[in-house]
Amino acid sequence: KSVSMTMGTGGPTGTYYGFGGVLGQYMKNHAGVDVNVVSTDGSKANIEGIDAGDYHMGIVQNDVMNYAYKGTNGFEAPITDFSVIGCVYSEVCQLVATKASGIKTIADLKGKSVAVGDVGSGVYYNAEQILAAAGLDIDADIKKTAASFGDSATALKDGSIDAAFITAGTPTTAITELATATNVVAVDLGEDVIAKLMNDFPFYTKYEMT
Repeated sequence: KSVSMTMGTGGPTGTYYGFGGVLGQYMKNHAGVDVNVVSTDGSKANIEGIDAGDYHMGIVQNDVMNYAYKGTNGFEAPITDFSVIGCVYSEVCQLVATKASGIKTIADLKGKSVAVGDVGSGVYYNAEQILAAAGLDIDADIKKTAASFGDSATALKDGSIDAAFITAGTPTTAITELATATNVVAVDLGEDVIAKLMNDFPFYTKYEMT
């Protein structure tokens, strides 16, 4: 008897979708499980999809799992009927800016046009928390734009925004493709901001991009 499962991943230009495809093929080859890999809006949609019975499994940011379990940050009530299989890779909060913007630190984002991920996404809450750790308000101190990874890359390319927050495994397709066509820089979050984030939120850890 064949076994089939549905896996929620993320948008087509993020890491979840590509990684999910490889993982699904591996499960088919080595465990005989047919996996239907679905492109979704990401972590929150995957948790809700598992809760609704639409997905059997999904790839999820650990901070979004935390929000779901506690019923905070976009979750109206706690969702606790899921379990963790394991950690698949480090998901990195990346801040990418055009070289022309002159942005070198988080503080430099003040007054700039910044993509902060789709509303309600894990990226949005990462951006909000990172900005707050640097003393900036996501609503008052930047010109925020809600955008997917792909749309953020396009907007950086055409100069309609100065910077974008992208939370994904490295390397990220949207960024590597952007870097071949546009002068962009990865902005270091800075030791003080990282220390405050790790102190305030237990799901953050330090990661050095290569």
